[in-house]
Amino acid sequence: MTTKFRFVAYRDFKRTLGKINAVVECAELATRKFIHEAEHAPNRNEFVQRVSSEFKVRVDTLDVPLLKRQIAQFHIASVHQEFEAFLKDVARELRSELVQRSAGESLLKSTLVSLIGGYDKAVNAVGRFEVDVAEYYRLVRNGFAHAGAEGAAKKNVDALRKLVEKQGDSFSRLNAPNIYSAIEFDDFILFTRVVKQLANNLCQAARPTDQEILQMVIRLNETSHHNVSFRKLVSQNPAPARLRRALVGLLRTLYSLQEDESTPIIELLMCGPLA
Repeated sequence: MTTKFRFVAYRDFKRTLGKINAVVECAELATRKFIHEAEHAPNRNEFVQRVSSEFKVRVDTLDVPLLKRQIAQFHIASVHQEFEAFLKDVARELRSELVQRSAGESLLKSTLVSLIGGYDKAVNAVGRFEVDVAEYYRLVRNGFAHAGAEGAAKKNVDALRKLVEKQGDSFSRLNAPNIYSAIEFDDFILFTRVVKQLANNLCQAARPTDQEILQMVIRLNETSHHNVSFRKLVSQNPAPARLRRALVGLLRTLYSLQEDESTPIIELLMCGPLA
């Protein structure tokens, strides 16, 4: 059965990515305008000094290729940080503890193995394309964040590009992925789309059992997280039929569950903590 289930962490992750996208798009627009005006100025150095003085931001020289690459790398790093935060949040949400990982193993690999089973099985479940692209940009991020680690980002980008081209127009029209030394805005777009898709696939492949979802809701009640309160639910919905309707809405809001999928969990709640 195809599940509609999504972790609470997924909704939070999508919201955060939306905020990052909005900021990055504005930053990219401003950067392109600045570079365009500098490249078309009669004297680039005089233009840079004039704008620097006007906006009181000291800029001594303009290295366009370096500016483009490093801004794109900053964007990649920000998305990677939020993606790893999502993976950690999923583990906490499901099991109240972080995934243990071996030395040198990526958090993504450890999470897939822990939540789904063997690595090959997990990759098949969430998508080889998504995993390969996400792992490539993890290496790009490491190369940017850690001095001397750029070599780790050397990968057969041509092979990755062929995978991208097979994914349809929303991916194939992008000029990405690129080698570490040529990372650009399209790499940010590709990485963002891929981790969003990967997160969605993970929710489906690692869908908790009804009993596990029951325990997840109980923990939310105990911590009053996301405004979950059994006491408030019961007091506001004293009749069983009305309480069931309220629980349908709650499970849809928390986990995107439709009524046919949430009904068994509602029965567990009605016979257990809400009895």
